[in-house]
Amino acid sequence: MHTHARPFATTLACLDRGIPPFHYMSRALVAATSAARRTRHSARRNSPTTRMRALEGRRACLLAHHGMIAVDASLESALELAVEFETLAEMYWRALQVGEPALLSDAEMATVLEKFRTYGQPRPGA
Repeated sequence: MHTHARPFATTLACLDRGIPPFHYMSRALVAATSAARRTRHSARRNSPTTRMRALEGRRACLLAHHGMIAVDASLESALELAVEFETLAEMYWRALQVGEPALLSDAEMATVLEKFRTYGQPRPGA
């Protein structure tokens, strides 16, 4: 799903600002990747090839000076992801109004990803 209708994500894209790991959901929304810590890559040309590279190891990204892309198994789930991504973009934009938010380390983000593997699953023997 590609949209410009999400004002906070589009605002950050127009400012050429990614969404760094300031909140645990910044990694929960995207697949783990060692290539980059941010949820988007600058895609100045916004060509199909650049867009595909920006999505490598991710489920959503910002396109520089453009908007957002969210990818999932169905159009409905991609829309839900776009809404979650927009919420994250809004939280980051609001944090920037006060100052630069503290960022979570790779180790902290790895811990979050590990916890999400079993999140919402019943405990064995429970």
